Amino acid sequence: MFLSVAIESKHLEEPLLMPQKQNPLSQKDSPLWDLDNVIISQHASALSPEMYEGRRQIFIENLKKYLNNETLLHICDLEKGGFKYE
Repeated sequence: MFLSVAIESKHLEEPLLMPQKQNPLSQKDSPLWDLDNVIISQHASALSPEMYEGRRQIFIENLKKYLNNETLLHICDLEKGGFKYE
């Protein structure tokens, strides 16, 4: 409750949320999808050094694509209700 109020009132500027209870986060039941100041990420478990390196590489590649106005990798496709891996 308090988190949603803080997000909607923009007291939290751009929170990064990883759904825990339901993954992927339901489009129908969650108002979080409608907020323009929220980043929603998939939940990841079993963290390892290899996973961190893989995420770092994806971030670097997506930053390059973003700066070149290209389509990003691993985007969340709301029409299909989840992540689209390319």
